[in-house]
Amino acid sequence: ALYLDRNYEMLKDYCSYSHAYGQLEKEMDKLQQVNRAVEAGLNVPSAISVDARNLPETINFPCIIKPLASVLGEKSDISVCHDSVELSSAARKYVQKGNDNVLIQDLVEDVKQEIAVTGVSFPDGKVIIKGVVKKRCIMGNGSTVYGKYCIGACHDLYDKIKGYIQNVRYTGIFDMEFLEDNLGKFHFIECNYRNGAYGYAVTAAGFNMPYLFFQAITSLRWIESKKLRSVVFMEERSYILNLTQKRISLWRWMKDVLSTDVFLWFNRKDMKPYIRVPHFIKKHFGRK
Repeated sequence: ALYLDRNYEMLKDYCSYSHAYGQLEKEMDKLQQVNRAVEAGLNVPSAISVDARNLPETINFPCIIKPLASVLGEKSDISVCHDSVELSSAARKYVQKGNDNVLIQDLVEDVKQEIAVTGVSFPDGKVIIKGVVKKRCIMGNGSTVYGKYCIGACHDLYDKIKGYIQNVRYTGIFDMEFLEDNLGKFHFIECNYRNGAYGYAVTAAGFNMPYLFFQAITSLRWIESKKLRSVVFMEERSYILNLTQKRISLWRWMKDVLSTDVFLWFNRKDMKPYIRVPHFIKKHFGRK
Protein backbone atom coordinates (compact mmCIF):
# COMPACT_ATOMS: atom_id res chain seq x y z
CA ALA A 1 0.00 0.00 0.00
CA LEU A 2 2.81 2.38 0.87
CA TYR A 3 4.74 1.63 -2.34
CA LEU A 4 1.68 2.27 -4.51
CA ASP A 5 0.86 5.48 -2.67
CA ARG A 6 4.43 6.77 -3.05
CA ASN A 7 3.97 6.43 -6.81
CA TYR A 8 0.47 7.90 -6.91
CA GLU A 9 1.27 10.71 -9.36
CA MET A 10 2.80 8.25 -11.82
CA LEU A 11 0.08 5.59 -11.53
CA LYS A 12 -3.13 7.62 -11.14
CA ASP A 13 -3.79 7.87 -14.89
CA TYR A 14 -3.37 4.12 -15.42
CA CYS A 15 -5.18 2.39 -12.57
CA SER A 16 -7.34 2.85 -9.48
CA TYR A 17 -6.33 1.60 -6.04
CA SER A 18 -6.24 2.51 -2.34
CA HIS A 19 -4.25 5.69 -1.71
CA ALA A 20 -3.92 8.91 0.26
CA TYR A 21 -2.80 11.14 -2.63
CA GLY A 22 0.84 10.31 -1.95
CA GLN A 23 0.65 11.17 1.76
CA LEU A 24 0.25 7.67 3.20
CA GLU A 25 3.79 7.43 4.61
CA LYS A 26 3.16 10.59 6.63
CA GLU A 27 -0.21 9.29 7.82
CA MET A 28 1.28 5.95 8.93
CA ASP A 29 3.58 7.76 11.37
CA LYS A 30 2.40 6.84 14.89
CA LEU A 31 2.62 10.40 16.26
CA GLN A 32 0.72 11.73 13.25
CA GLN A 33 -1.99 9.17 13.97
CA VAL A 34 -2.16 10.30 17.59
CA ASN A 35 -2.62 13.90 16.43
CA ARG A 36 -5.27 12.90 13.87
CA ALA A 37 -7.17 10.95 16.53
CA VAL A 38 -7.14 13.93 18.90
CA GLU A 39 -8.45 16.17 16.08
CA ALA A 40 -11.27 13.69 15.46
CA GLY A 41 -12.32 13.76 19.13
CA LEU A 42 -11.16 10.22 19.95
CA ASN A 43 -9.73 9.24 23.33
CA VAL A 44 -5.98 8.83 22.97
CA PRO A 45 -3.42 7.76 25.61
CA SER A 46 -0.71 10.42 26.06
CA ALA A 47 2.26 9.84 23.76
CA ILE A 48 5.62 11.35 22.85
CA SER A 49 8.07 10.76 20.02
CA VAL A 50 11.68 10.23 21.19
CA ASP A 51 15.11 9.09 20.04
CA ALA A 52 15.68 5.59 21.44
CA ARG A 53 19.34 6.52 22.03
CA ASN A 54 18.40 9.44 24.26
CA LEU A 55 15.40 8.61 26.44
CA PRO A 56 13.81 11.40 28.52
CA GLU A 57 14.37 11.29 32.27
CA THR A 58 10.68 11.59 33.13
CA ILE A 59 8.31 8.90 31.81
CA ASN A 60 4.91 7.77 33.06
CA PHE A 61 4.89 4.05 33.88
CA PRO A 62 3.58 1.62 32.82
CA CYS A 63 4.06 2.55 29.17
CA ILE A 64 4.31 1.07 25.70
CA ILE A 65 7.22 1.63 23.33
CA LYS A 66 6.89 0.95 19.59
CA PRO A 67 8.43 2.06 16.27
CA LEU A 68 7.32 5.49 15.12
CA ALA A 69 7.04 4.27 11.53
CA SER A 70 4.69 1.30 11.04
CA VAL A 71 6.73 -0.11 8.17
CA LEU A 72 9.85 -0.42 10.35
CA GLY A 73 8.47 -2.90 12.84
CA GLU A 74 6.00 -5.66 13.60
CA LYS A 75 3.38 -5.84 16.34
CA SER A 76 5.63 -8.33 18.07
CA ASP A 77 8.22 -5.54 18.44
CA ILE A 78 5.94 -3.57 20.75
CA SER A 79 7.06 -3.73 24.39
CA VAL A 80 5.20 -2.99 27.63
CA CYS A 81 7.55 -1.40 30.20
CA HIS A 82 6.87 -1.06 33.92
CA ASP A 83 10.05 0.79 34.90
CA SER A 84 13.12 2.58 33.48
CA VAL A 85 15.17 -0.63 33.35
CA GLU A 86 12.65 -2.38 31.09
CA LEU A 87 12.29 0.76 28.96
CA SER A 88 16.07 1.09 28.48
CA SER A 89 16.31 -2.59 27.53
CA ALA A 90 13.52 -2.26 24.96
CA ALA A 91 15.05 0.93 23.54
CA ARG A 92 18.41 -0.81 23.05
CA LYS A 93 16.74 -3.49 20.93
CA TYR A 94 15.33 -0.83 18.62
CA VAL A 95 18.72 0.86 18.32
CA GLN A 96 20.36 -2.47 17.47
CA LYS A 97 17.88 -2.85 14.61
CA GLY A 98 18.73 0.64 13.37
CA ASN A 99 15.30 1.95 14.36
CA ASP A 100 16.02 4.99 16.53
CA ASN A 101 12.69 6.84 16.27
CA VAL A 102 10.12 5.43 18.66
CA LEU A 103 6.81 6.34 20.28
CA ILE A 104 6.36 6.04 24.05
CA GLN A 105 2.72 5.96 25.11
CA ASP A 106 0.82 5.57 28.38
CA LEU A 107 -0.47 2.04 28.87
CA VAL A 108 -4.26 1.63 29.03
CA GLU A 109 -4.99 -0.37 32.16
CA ASP A 110 -8.15 -2.24 33.22
CA VAL A 111 -8.79 -3.30 29.62
CA LYS A 112 -12.12 -5.03 29.06
CA GLN A 113 -11.52 -6.00 25.43
CA GLU A 114 -9.71 -5.07 22.23
CA ILE A 115 -11.82 -4.11 19.24
CA ALA A 116 -11.32 -3.05 15.64
CA VAL A 117 -13.58 -0.98 13.41
CA THR A 118 -13.18 -1.73 9.73
CA GLY A 119 -14.76 0.20 6.88
CA VAL A 120 -14.33 1.51 3.36
CA SER A 121 -13.76 5.08 2.16
CA PHE A 122 -14.77 6.08 -1.37
CA PRO A 123 -13.30 8.63 -3.82
CA ASP A 124 -16.11 11.10 -3.10
CA GLY A 125 -15.23 11.12 0.63
CA LYS A 126 -18.10 8.90 1.75
CA VAL A 127 -17.14 6.43 4.50
CA ILE A 128 -19.21 3.34 5.32
CA ILE A 129 -18.91 1.34 8.55
CA LYS A 130 -21.30 -1.49 9.42
CA GLY A 131 -19.92 -3.06 12.56
CA VAL A 132 -17.11 -3.76 14.97
CA VAL A 133 -14.71 -6.68 15.43
CA LYS A 134 -14.58 -7.89 19.03
CA LYS A 135 -11.31 -9.73 19.47
CA ARG A 136 -11.57 -12.77 21.74
CA CYS A 137 -8.18 -14.39 21.15
CA ILE A 138 -4.96 -12.79 19.94
CA MET A 139 -1.78 -14.76 19.26
CA GLY A 140 1.70 -13.58 20.27
CA ASN A 141 2.38 -11.77 16.99
CA GLY A 142 -0.70 -9.58 17.45
CA SER A 143 -2.91 -11.44 14.97
CA THR A 144 -6.57 -11.96 15.85
CA VAL A 145 -7.34 -15.66 15.50
CA TYR A 146 -10.80 -15.79 17.09
CA GLY A 147 -13.47 -13.13 17.48
CA LYS A 148 -16.86 -11.82 16.49
CA TYR A 149 -17.87 -9.25 13.89
CA CYS A 150 -20.93 -7.48 15.31
CA ILE A 151 -23.30 -5.50 13.14
CA GLY A 152 -24.29 -2.06 14.47
CA ALA A 153 -23.41 -0.50 17.86
CA CYS A 154 -20.83 2.23 18.63
CA HIS A 155 -22.39 4.76 16.23
CA ASP A 156 -20.91 7.76 18.06
CA LEU A 157 -17.48 6.16 17.68
CA TYR A 158 -18.17 5.52 13.99
CA ASP A 159 -18.84 9.22 13.36
CA LYS A 160 -15.46 10.18 14.85
CA ILE A 161 -13.68 7.48 12.82
CA LYS A 162 -15.31 8.77 9.64
CA GLY A 163 -14.03 12.26 10.46
CA TYR A 164 -10.52 10.86 10.98
CA ILE A 165 -10.48 9.07 7.61
CA GLN A 166 -11.94 12.06 5.77
CA ASN A 167 -9.26 14.37 7.21
CA VAL A 168 -6.57 11.98 5.95
CA ARG A 169 -8.27 11.96 2.51
CA TYR A 170 -7.76 8.23 2.30
CA THR A 171 -9.52 6.13 -0.33
CA GLY A 172 -9.82 2.39 0.30
CA ILE A 173 -10.39 -0.16 3.06
CA PHE A 174 -9.13 0.62 6.56
CA ASP A 175 -8.94 -1.02 9.96
CA MET A 176 -8.80 1.05 13.17
CA GLU A 177 -7.91 -0.53 16.52
CA PHE A 178 -9.11 0.43 20.02
CA LEU A 179 -8.94 -0.76 23.61
CA GLU A 180 -12.17 -0.63 25.63
CA ASP A 181 -11.71 -0.16 29.38
CA ASN A 182 -14.03 -1.37 32.13
CA LEU A 183 -15.89 1.95 32.05
CA GLY A 184 -16.84 1.47 28.39
CA LYS A 185 -14.40 4.11 27.14
CA PHE A 186 -12.64 3.45 23.83
CA HIS A 187 -8.95 4.35 23.53
CA PHE A 188 -7.43 4.80 20.06
CA ILE A 189 -4.43 2.57 19.28
CA GLU A 190 -3.71 2.87 15.55
CA CYS A 191 -5.15 2.95 12.05
CA ASN A 192 -4.14 0.39 9.42
CA TYR A 193 -4.69 1.37 5.79
CA ARG A 194 -5.59 -2.08 4.50
CA ASN A 195 -8.17 -4.84 4.74
CA GLY A 196 -7.60 -6.61 8.05
CA ALA A 197 -6.66 -10.29 8.35
CA TYR A 198 -10.29 -11.02 9.31
CA GLY A 199 -11.61 -9.17 6.23
CA TYR A 200 -13.32 -12.26 4.83
CA ALA A 201 -15.43 -12.53 7.99
CA VAL A 202 -16.77 -9.03 7.28
CA THR A 203 -17.62 -10.14 3.73
CA ALA A 204 -19.39 -13.24 5.08
CA ALA A 205 -21.42 -10.96 7.35
CA GLY A 206 -22.83 -9.30 4.22
CA PHE A 207 -20.56 -6.24 4.10
CA ASN A 208 -18.41 -6.91 1.02
CA MET A 209 -15.96 -4.01 1.24
CA PRO A 210 -13.65 -5.04 -1.63
CA TYR A 211 -16.59 -5.34 -4.03
CA LEU A 212 -18.16 -2.06 -2.91
CA PHE A 213 -14.80 -0.34 -3.41
CA PHE A 214 -14.50 -1.96 -6.86
CA GLN A 215 -17.96 -0.68 -7.77
CA ALA A 216 -17.07 2.84 -6.67
CA ILE A 217 -13.75 3.16 -8.52
CA THR A 218 -15.17 1.62 -11.72
CA SER A 219 -18.39 3.68 -11.58
CA LEU A 220 -20.56 0.57 -11.52
CA ARG A 221 -24.05 0.71 -10.07
CA TRP A 222 -24.07 0.21 -6.31
CA ILE A 223 -25.34 -3.16 -5.13
CA GLU A 224 -25.10 -3.22 -1.36
CA SER A 225 -26.30 -6.26 0.53
CA LYS A 226 -29.24 -5.69 2.85
CA LYS A 227 -28.77 -9.05 4.56
CA LEU A 228 -26.29 -8.31 7.31
CA ARG A 229 -25.55 -10.63 10.22
CA SER A 230 -23.08 -10.87 13.06
CA VAL A 231 -20.59 -13.73 12.67
CA VAL A 232 -18.08 -15.56 14.86
CA PHE A 233 -14.84 -16.14 12.96
CA MET A 234 -11.71 -18.24 13.47
CA GLU A 235 -8.29 -18.32 11.84
CA GLU A 236 -8.17 -22.05 12.42
CA ARG A 237 -4.61 -22.64 11.21
CA SER A 238 -3.17 -20.60 14.07
CA TYR A 239 -5.91 -21.10 16.63
CA ILE A 240 -5.12 -24.80 16.89
CA LEU A 241 -1.78 -23.76 18.42
CA ASN A 242 -3.77 -22.88 21.54
CA LEU A 243 -4.56 -26.58 21.81
CA THR A 244 -1.17 -28.01 20.83
CA GLN A 245 0.64 -25.62 23.18
CA LYS A 246 -1.85 -26.45 25.98
CA ARG A 247 -3.19 -22.93 26.46
CA ILE A 248 -6.74 -24.27 26.21
CA SER A 249 -8.36 -27.66 26.74
CA LEU A 250 -9.57 -29.99 24.00
CA TRP A 251 -13.14 -29.37 25.20
CA ARG A 252 -12.73 -25.59 24.90
CA TRP A 253 -11.18 -25.91 21.44
CA MET A 254 -14.04 -28.13 20.21
CA LYS A 255 -16.60 -25.74 21.68
CA ASP A 256 -15.01 -22.77 19.90
CA VAL A 257 -14.84 -24.65 16.60
CA LEU A 258 -18.52 -25.59 16.81
CA SER A 259 -19.52 -22.00 17.62
CA THR A 260 -17.63 -20.59 14.61
CA ASP A 261 -19.65 -19.31 11.65
CA VAL A 262 -16.74 -18.43 9.36
CA PHE A 263 -13.32 -20.03 9.03
CA LEU A 264 -10.73 -17.76 7.45
CA TRP A 265 -8.77 -20.55 5.73
CA PHE A 266 -11.12 -23.43 4.92
CA ASN A 267 -14.30 -23.09 2.87
CA ARG A 268 -16.10 -26.29 1.85
CA LYS A 269 -17.51 -24.51 -1.22
CA ASP A 270 -14.00 -23.77 -2.46
CA MET A 271 -13.08 -26.59 -4.85
CA LYS A 272 -9.37 -25.85 -4.64
CA PRO A 273 -8.59 -24.49 -1.16
CA TYR A 274 -5.09 -23.20 -0.54
CA ILE A 275 -3.34 -25.28 2.09
CA ARG A 276 -0.27 -24.23 4.02
CA VAL A 277 1.30 -26.80 6.30
CA PRO A 278 1.37 -25.32 9.83
CA HIS A 279 4.70 -25.10 11.62
CA PHE A 280 3.67 -27.48 14.42
CA ILE A 281 3.03 -30.25 11.85
CA LYS A 282 6.43 -29.69 10.25
CA LYS A 283 8.02 -29.71 13.69
CA HIS A 284 6.47 -32.96 14.92
CA PHE A 285 6.01 -34.90 11.70
CA GLY A 286 8.63 -33.52 9.33
CA ARG A 287 11.80 -35.29 8.28
CA LYS A 288 14.57 -35.44 10.87
